[in-house]
Order: sequence, then C-alpha cells, then structure tokens
Amino acid sequence: MNTKLPIALAAFLLVSSCTPATGPSLTSPAARSTSPATSSPLDLTFRRVAHSTSLTLVVDDPVVALSRLQGAVLEAGGFVLSSSSWASPGSPAYSNLSARVPAGSLFDLQQVALGLSRQVQSNSTYGQDVTFEVRQLQQRLEAVTRAEDQLWQSALDGSDPQHGSSYSLIHDLLQREKADIERQLADTVDRVAFASLDVTLNQASGQIFVE
Repeated sequence: MNTKLPIALAAFLLVSSCTPATGPSLTSPAARSTSPATSSPLDLTFRRVAHSTSLTLVVDDPVVALSRLQGAVLEAGGFVLSSSSWASPGSPAYSNLSARVPAGSLFDLQQVALGLSRQVQSNSTYGQDVTFEVRQLQQRLEAVTRAEDQLWQSALDGSDPQHGSSYSLIHDLLQREKADIERQLADTVDRVAFASLDVTLNQASGQIFVE
C-alpha cells in the first residue's frame, strides 16, 4: 500500500475543509454526534475575558479567616482547589486558599476577603482577553469536522477496498485532533466562566501562636 496516501489525503481534506461547500454533502454519524462546544458555539459579538485576583492580607486568625472565606466561596457557587494552614510556636501563622469562583462573583468575594483583613499587603486583579483564542479554536474545530465529513463521503464513494486502511488511519488522526481542540475550547470557556481567586492570610504581628 502506498504509505504517502494517508498524509496526502489528510492534507487535501484539511485544506479543502477551509473552503465553504458549494453543494450538498453527506453527513457522517461522527458529525451528527457533536459536542456542546460545536452544537452551541459561543456568541463572540462581545469580548471574552478570563479574570483572576490575588490577595495577601494580614488577619488576626488565619485559620478562622480561611474558614469564613471558604464558606463564602462555596455559597457563591465556587469551589476550592486547595487550602492549607501553618502554625509553629513562636512564629506567626498563615493560611492559603486557591479557588475558582463564578466570574460574576469575583468582586464580591474579593470584598469579603478584604473585610476580614487588618492590613492589605497586596491586591492584584488581572484580565486576559481570550476572544481571539476561542474564535480560532472554534474555526479549527469546524474545519476538522468538515474534513471528517468529506473523508466519510470519500470512503463511501471509493471503489478500491485497499484504501480502507488509509481512510481508517486518517479518521483516527482527525478524531484525535478534534478531541484535543474540544478539550482546549472547554478549558478556555471554563477560564472565562470561573475566575481564579488566590488568597494568602498572614497573622498580624503580636498574634503569635503559642503551643
């Protein structure tokens, strides 16, 4: 079997999939079984921004403050990725929290954390515009899906049974790329929907832990 056929045919399908079809095409079962990312594309008429906030605060009791902040995160519909507390006799204690929270609740939770503090050592909020990234991923996903449809139609129209293994190989390659794009798209959408909240809680001077 000509080993160059799978590569050449894959390149042709991916290039041709970027050109709108001019006639009816056969829809494959794979194309009909679309994921949420393909069946419900994002509305990109407005910007998509992934937000994150990082705080370093001085509090009277880091453990108590951490517990209250965790409760506020859960009440807002977020979830805690990690949390920890440390204390040693004769040294100030501290706690850390890393959480993902609904983007619309980030400001309110930031205010909750600030309300627990005696001093703000750092307060940073960042935003990353991922609109173009999402648009590129969706366009690539559409191109790969069209290539998959064209491969399916070519396989049905083909009269040479020896090409069956070539079609199977190319289909596997397209499926892997499609799954990778869908994973990247889901991760990016998740970063927009849920902001990152990282908080360090340091014990105030004079509030030293004693065993």
